[in-house]
Amino acid sequence: MNKNKNAQEEIMGFGIILIVIAVIALVFISLSVNKNRNVNDEPNYEVNGFLSALMEKTTTCEKNSNLLAVKDIIFECGRNRICANGENSCDVLNETVTSAMDNSWKVENGSLVKGYYLVVYYEGDLIINETRGVLDGESRGAWQDYAKSAEESQIILEIFN
Repeated sequence: MNKNKNAQEEIMGFGIILIVIAVIALVFISLSVNKNRNVNDEPNYEVNGFLSALMEKTTTCEKNSNLLAVKDIIFECGRNRICANGENSCDVLNETVTSAMDNSWKVENGSLVKGYYLVVYYEGDLIINETRGVLDGESRGAWQDYAKSAEESQIILEIFN
């Protein structure tokens, strides 16, 4: 009977050791996965909020007596349309986006923002490619997709610290 009890104790000890090793392995795996995350895997809330606000920003481009928001003028630019007030929709889009970026993400010596890039696509074609500063190091970013009828646009912004 004594030998049987010793064997059971050894098996229990071996089981406990296996459980401890498994827990340690899971901790190392989870740390490894979190280190290898890409900025584009999960949008940054601050950058995402900026993009949402930018898409709702009113421009000087008129259509049917209404001023268009950035999200609407992207489609007008993609279609190469002229605004009702005679302005080129792509010029208005570029001016509006550049102004918003310059006012919101200051890229200068001593600034927390070292650089950024912003791209806008309409139906897969690049219509804006805005880059400022140094694009290396730690970054945070976000993207937003918009659809109108059967057309699609996408805006991507990455901020480098």
